[in-house]
Amino acid sequence: MTVKIGISPISWQNDDLPDLTAAYTMEQALSEAREIGYTGVERGRRMPSDTEGLGRYLTANGLFLCGGWCSGNLLTNDVKTEIEAVRQQVKQFAALKAPCIVYAECSNTVQGNIAVPVNNRPKFSAADVRAYGAKLSELAKWMADQG
Repeated sequence: MTVKIGISPISWQNDDLPDLTAAYTMEQALSEAREIGYTGVERGRRMPSDTEGLGRYLTANGLFLCGGWCSGNLLTNDVKTEIEAVRQQVKQFAALKAPCIVYAECSNTVQGNIAVPVNNRPKFSAADVRAYGAKLSELAKWMADQG
């Protein structure tokens, strides 16, 4: 069995504090990822955002789309609203045959905001976890049904 391994460009570039790695180009990150032996990368902020352009860009760099970050707001959105918010990204990933999406809850996030201590992050009760889990399962089923 052949194993394909992908990596996120965030290993080279900091998306939360972009000034830290502003001089490090995406092309350099992709070149180094390929040289190390990775066959795929996650979608990065400094890549083309349209499906056709992203596909061409990755092909030109000898890599495939292995997935990517999806900033979600399911904590504050209902499932129908969240589906509409992520629909284009899910469609793009399916078109480019990405095997996964990295769905991350970002409602009320404190990441990237150095003025807010991490211990001021949102906190869930047991009931909140159950309710959120039900919504997340419904969203995940919809995503899986999209391919």
